[in-house]
Amino acid sequence: MRPAKWMWTVLFLLPLISSAQYELTFRIKGLPAGTAYLLSIRGNSLEAIDSCQVKDQCIRFSIPENRSAGMYRMAFCDSLFTDVIFNSENIHIISETMLPDLSPQVSSSDENKVYFAYWRFAQRINDTVNLIASTGDAMYEASGHKMTPALDSMQRKAYALNKRLQLFADSLVRTHPALFAAKVIRAYQTPDYYAYLKSPGAYPYPTRLEYLRSHFFDNLDLKDPVLLNTEVVFMLLTDYLQTFGDPPSSATFIRATDTIMKVFAPYPDMQEYALTLLINSFEHTQWEKVFLHIIQNYIGSNSCGIDGSAYTQKAEIIMNLQPGKPAPDISMNDIRGKEVRLSGVTAAYTLILFWGTECEHCHQMMPGLIALYDKYHGEGFEIFAVAVDTDAAVWKAHLSAEPLPWINVCDFMGVESEAFIRYNTWFTPAFFLLGPDKTIIARPYLLSQIEALLKEKLK
Repeated sequence: MRPAKWMWTVLFLLPLISSAQYELTFRIKGLPAGTAYLLSIRGNSLEAIDSCQVKDQCIRFSIPENRSAGMYRMAFCDSLFTDVIFNSENIHIISETMLPDLSPQVSSSDENKVYFAYWRFAQRINDTVNLIASTGDAMYEASGHKMTPALDSMQRKAYALNKRLQLFADSLVRTHPALFAAKVIRAYQTPDYYAYLKSPGAYPYPTRLEYLRSHFFDNLDLKDPVLLNTEVVFMLLTDYLQTFGDPPSSATFIRATDTIMKVFAPYPDMQEYALTLLINSFEHTQWEKVFLHIIQNYIGSNSCGIDGSAYTQKAEIIMNLQPGKPAPDISMNDIRGKEVRLSGVTAAYTLILFWGTECEHCHQMMPGLIALYDKYHGEGFEIFAVAVDTDAAVWKAHLSAEPLPWINVCDFMGVESEAFIRYNTWFTPAFFLLGPDKTIIARPYLLSQIEALLKEKLK
């Protein structure tokens, strides 16, 4: 079961006027004059392809006959939008209200008659299921996290409603098998574990979750890359990562990514999209082992046609930052303009701190870090603080107003700083704890982790 589609966001996009073959109109009662935009959809990305002026409460676009099939978004009134399927046909839609929870009526377009019929029904089901879920959550808390007959009954009601939606979707797909809308609707349906158990020779998965681990994408037509021109592939991939990456760990995410790549491997367009999404999902996160696994196992073969040189370079940087590796040296000037080298710090244990004067989290963390410094500095603990700033006057003024008792350096290159890049630092504050020989011991994320390491090392 998927969420209702009548979502509303603020969009700012540049118009692009183009010639046309098919007509798309959306008449909305009470729609004020203004500019409307037509955007193509690919996963979670939008691209503006046309614009028009609202006239007589009507949005009107012309779509070239060579325009790819898929989902398109009409955005209007600065913060409102609705999505339609284009598949080489005229589309005419009428709405008696601008309220987002009331679905428009399609007067022309077989694709959208079926698509909107599904989402109208799904919206009613979703609203009821969400009400049951919120009521059930409150009852579950009140019962001390114990199942009760009433909760069992509500669970059965929710399942029955979901089953109704699935049966309705199945009927639409069977009745309109040639429509692209049928593929989209089918893809949104979670494979039915209980129906699977009744099929001849069914493998006895111990739980529904284990069944879905292998069959999550069964209703997605991976042979049709046009589905990439919708949100459905993106949503299924992110849902899979959230479901089977729980509890979050490198091991669970690696297993999930390997399953995704195995399922998508026979279909080049789908495989390339999935791989790109996985890289983007883990490149700038704490899950460096997952990112390394993806690059080392799926980029090296270059089977997807993705230029992996930049990713391979980043993977090498990450590998050189693992515990036991020598820390890359840093040479910058301090507040007096004197060059200071990380390799010249003689402390038993050195904490590299990447921070910035405009970083709110850094300011919140500083009192606790100063307390740690005061507590352990006498035992051989030093901090080498690299500011990710670009304005020397701002940095110096900050240190003058709020002195920090450790080594403070900056090259005023911001995120282009060589040190920032060599340490693969994409957020602040960021830490690296080094041993006496300047090898990396750990990359802690919390002050409590830093103190635990210092207590262990400075016994």
